[in-house]
Amino acid sequence: MLNELAWSAAPAGCAAVTLGQLWRVDAGPSYHPLRAAPDAPVLVAVRTLAGRGRVEFFDRGGLDLPVETLAVLENQSIREYGCEGPRWRFWWFCFRLDGVPPFPLHRVLPVPPDNREEADVADCARLLASEDAASRALASATFCHVLHRWLAHWREGRPRPGPHTAAVEAVIEAMRRDFARPLTVRQMAWMAHLSERRFRQVFAETTGKSPKRFYDELRLAAAAEMLRAGGMNVSQVADALGYSSPFHFSREFRRRRGVPPSRWR
Repeated sequence: MLNELAWSAAPAGCAAVTLGQLWRVDAGPSYHPLRAAPDAPVLVAVRTLAGRGRVEFFDRGGLDLPVETLAVLENQSIREYGCEGPRWRFWWFCFRLDGVPPFPLHRVLPVPPDNREEADVADCARLLASEDAASRALASATFCHVLHRWLAHWREGRPRPGPHTAAVEAVIEAMRRDFARPLTVRQMAWMAHLSERRFRQVFAETTGKSPKRFYDELRLAAAAEMLRAGGMNVSQVADALGYSSPFHFSREFRRRRGVPPSRWR
């Protein structure tokens, strides 16, 4: 007789992923496709397998994408992209995500080769091209599995957490819990039991961003999902996320996304 049990010590769900497009590209130095003005509020995952590419953004600089890396980007922030050097072999996934992204955006993540990824991505492409809805759903599920496996490899390869990592993670969780009452940096520092100056330093070392920049991006990611889901107008979203006015929210959204929130909807 065999009677085994596997159980989770804590809840660990996955946000729903809907895969829309998958490009498999092996290109040379002339590869710099023209981008039409993007309307779709989707995310793009770029997995570089060989060579190097580069992405330029509307509202910030750009990112070099070297071999064995993963970057998840907001589609509407991408101005252009192309091959840097003699070759760029990569996969480009366009997908929707329900909820706040559980991974960093606009950041290059080192991810070592995975001996299953080629076969899984080939399955994704085959299933996504099917006329059968169940097969396309399986393509999304397969991509979600591959994406989380890449993220697990990245996390395994990160340096050992610093002494204040848990405190920073607790502050980030507090940010997510109640967007309607935005935290000040002073409140965040108090929660982490650090001086304000030291907290800013520790937060930037842990996340690669200032507390304000991180919080702003988190709220705007939540706003994008709320607008896409429908049921709330721009004023209601601004109020739910603690913006001082719909005008302030619309200005920040357009500055970061390149389009007003009404068009994103």
